[in-house]
Amino acid sequence: MKIKEFISRYRNHPVLFLGAGVSLRYLNNSYTWDGLLRHISKELKGNNEYYLDIKASCEVDGCYDFLKIASLIESDFNSSLLADRNGKFKNVNDVFYKNMEKDINHSRFKIYIYLFY
Repeated sequence: MKIKEFISRYRNHPVLFLGAGVSLRYLNNSYTWDGLLRHISKELKGNNEYYLDIKASCEVDGCYDFLKIASLIESDFNSSLLADRNGKFKNVNDVFYKNMEKDINHSRFKIYIYLFY
């Protein structure tokens, strides 16, 4: 059976899930978890050592807990932007405060990822 035949049997719209490999291969500025967190960390701190220190602290049984790594970076990212309103990430703070005026509370870290990645 061909894909077209298979899909034509459904009355609802099918959803096709593509893994990260497709975006990594065909889209610019796409990253793995590790690559994205490393890149953001370097943008925030100016070096890779900050990321490597956090990553080293989040190893469990030979595997890295990327959710924990992201949470730690997010906390530092948000604190850094809070302390430096008009610095390197001024545009992220602008969006954050514009959203807060509308009672929309999104993390600065998530705003940054949404705007640039």
